[in-house]
Amino acid sequence: MQEPYTFCLKAILEKLDYPRISRTRRILPLLLAFRPTSAARQASYDGMHHSKSDAITQRCRRMNSSKLISTALKFNEEINQRNLEGLADLMTDDHRFIDNSGKVTKGKDAMKEGWRDFFERCPDYRNMFTCVTIQNNVVVMVGYSTCSYKPLDGPNIWTAKIRGGRVSEWRVYWLNDR
Repeated sequence: MQEPYTFCLKAILEKLDYPRISRTRRILPLLLAFRPTSAARQASYDGMHHSKSDAITQRCRRMNSSKLISTALKFNEEINQRNLEGLADLMTDDHRFIDNSGKVTKGKDAMKEGWRDFFERCPDYRNMFTCVTIQNNVVVMVGYSTCSYKPLDGPNIWTAKIRGGRVSEWRVYWLNDR
């Protein structure tokens, strides 16, 4: 059985066309940064040989991972529905948004206003995920965005850091030159 991460990375590299090698060099280290450690991979392979308490610990980790992923997916659903109140409810007070260029916007209030302006300028913007995984408590989503404003239309990787059931950081990486 193939690891979810390996399958996800393989799908990304097979489906996306990298027109420039420099772009691949920039994105590939990002993808590899989320690769599980060899110890984590070995632990997942040895799952059947653990004691009952280890099995319970593993089950708790999976439940925690599910909650993290669920929160990130709900956040994206609110983006796709252009629901400012829903987004605000899912943001921590010290929420950070980091765009493709590395520009950081800090704070729930600043981001609420930022999303309001964004939704007015790009009412048809949507994110679609083809692969969602979690590595080191960071939710990693691979997919594409659609928008009539062409610079926002294309393949992306998003990451979400979740704290206390809310999104503390939402980041986007473009996977092509726009």
